[in-house]
Amino acid sequence: VLRGVTARLLGSPLQVDGETPEPGRLLLRAAGSMEASAMRGLVDNPLTRRLAGRTDWRGEVDLTGRAVSMRLDSDLRGLGVAMPAPFDKPPDQLLPLSVRVDAHAPLDARSMSPGDAIRVDLGPTMRLALERERDLASGRLRITRGAFAIDGEPLLPDSGLALRLDTAEIDLDAWMPLLTGPELRDAGERAAE
Repeated sequence: VLRGVTARLLGSPLQVDGETPEPGRLLLRAAGSMEASAMRGLVDNPLTRRLAGRTDWRGEVDLTGRAVSMRLDSDLRGLGVAMPAPFDKPPDQLLPLSVRVDAHAPLDARSMSPGDAIRVDLGPTMRLALERERDLASGRLRITRGAFAIDGEPLLPDSGLALRLDTAEIDLDAWMPLLTGPELRDAGERAAE
């Protein structure tokens, strides 16, 4: 049992509690804060480059055998997002974020999870759903299907990615520099390597 263990993650303090509710299972709960610059140190991409400030978070990691499930929640207070609508956000605005990663059960205690399901809810209207499968040759997880929705539920296709925008207006002029600029092109080239 862990109670009130303090640590640092990407330069910021966090507090961790943990327990083993049953044999072969470890449940960790943590709370802390994170700077936008630290997020870029972890994942540098066009989105994280448009973040500024700091926000508090709380999370849970459930390790059952070699399967890992996670949950992360934040109100994103203190974090600004410099993107076109509907993704723009001033630092003082509250925008609830919930990220869940639910591992599929492995075949046996020695096996890694064969895949997982990811769900991201941002505010009252934005939803992302992804499913990943483990590549047997490399052991890495790869996205097999996903869906993003605004003002609706993300409907997963049989394969590939789907987009559902039930919104009255999107300013494409505001999005074009981001979608066609070198920042996104460079990220795509790095992802293909």
